[in-house]
Amino acid sequence: MKDTLNDYYHIKVIGIIHITRKVFKIKTNKEFYIVKIVNNNQLENIFHNIYSLNIPHTIKIIPNQNNQYLTPYQNQYIYLMPYLNNDEYLPIEIKIKYYLNYIATIHNQTSYTIKTSQQYFNQLTNQIKNNIDKIYQYYQQLINNYEKIQWRSPTQWYYIMNYYQLEKTMNNAYMYLKQYQALTQNYKNIRVTYNYQNFDINHILIKDKCLISIDHINVNIPVFDLYYLYQNDFTLFDSQCLIDNYLNIVKLNQDEVVLLKCLLEISPLIHFNLQEIDNITLLFQLLHYIESVEYFIRQL
Repeated sequence: MKDTLNDYYHIKVIGIIHITRKVFKIKTNKEFYIVKIVNNNQLENIFHNIYSLNIPHTIKIIPNQNNQYLTPYQNQYIYLMPYLNNDEYLPIEIKIKYYLNYIATIHNQTSYTIKTSQQYFNQLTNQIKNNIDKIYQYYQQLINNYEKIQWRSPTQWYYIMNYYQLEKTMNNAYMYLKQYQALTQNYKNIRVTYNYQNFDINHILIKDKCLISIDHINVNIPVFDLYYLYQNDFTLFDSQCLIDNYLNIVKLNQDEVVLLKCLLEISPLIHFNLQEIDNITLLFQLLHYIESVEYFIRQL
């Protein structure tokens, strides 16, 4: 990697620190950099578009000597970023607030309409239905198993007592999906935006007002960025934060509102272990998520 950085970026490397399997901190005599290994060569066009459009809140990728953002490396590619200090001391709630503000700004600036076909909507709704089916069947199997047990654990009792809430929210997901199908049955186009779709609390830099690790950015319906956030960690769900810091910036279309309702009603999967306290906590967080989603939907 030292030779590649020297040849393509004229950087004299004096040390390399492994952060993850694909992310490295590069030390030079003057400053630090971050290198990330990726497989997707289509990122060259995506990065080019990001900077041509001057999309805000995205870290600036450093071009190589060929004025390209991706550099060949061991049958893969690397891209180079400046090293920025993470705001680790900031509360998670503050970071979520800024994250929603950042992606709302990105969505607004990159919004455009594309032509589509009914086949696209059929594929989309089928994928969502399959996901609902899978999760619904998982929770149904749990209730079937627990109801057969004579001596139940506290977690099993707690689950049985509150299963009706899981069943209700999954039925709501089916209901909103049917509404979405009816609403889009004659649609010939759809609004899309650049979606970040790589939520990680450590990717949010408040001081530098940017998101790092932008190699998952793609073009999609904007509400999928919100869905990805809360499916990634449903314990973070804060409907008021979503209303105040996203919906005050982005005006969702009617079909997007219905789709968002559907997606958020899909209960995240939880998996129990042998620790009762952990299981009760996890189930409590899931029930709180369901309650928060219902409150949020009433505000739309």
